[in-house]
Amino acid sequence: MAAHELINADLSIHIRIPVLARKTGTNVCTLKKGFKSLYQVSIYQYLLRKRMCMARHLLLESRMKNTDIAYACGYESLAGFSTAYRRYYGMAPGRYRKQGGAPALTKPGGWN
Repeated sequence: MAAHELINADLSIHIRIPVLARKTGTNVCTLKKGFKSLYQVSIYQYLLRKRMCMARHLLLESRMKNTDIAYACGYESLAGFSTAYRRYYGMAPGRYRKQGGAPALTKPGGWN
């Protein structure tokens, strides 16, 4: 299975890069270089983008509590999730949900 497939399979788990390398049959250095070459982002950036896209979708399309969304997106606390979301989109997740979303929050690069 490819690294991106392992990451996408469950965004709530904390998969470490050495484990990801082992599961894909390569070493850490080769995995990092190959991933960045293929996706133009680091493994961390890829995972963050995927988690933030999932969070944004769940905030608007589900009735899940923000805490449950945080856990579903791989965060151990609502505070950690809120901080990451605010840094990424420039707005707290609760505010984003209350406003019903905002097109201006779209990040460049087609990852949303």
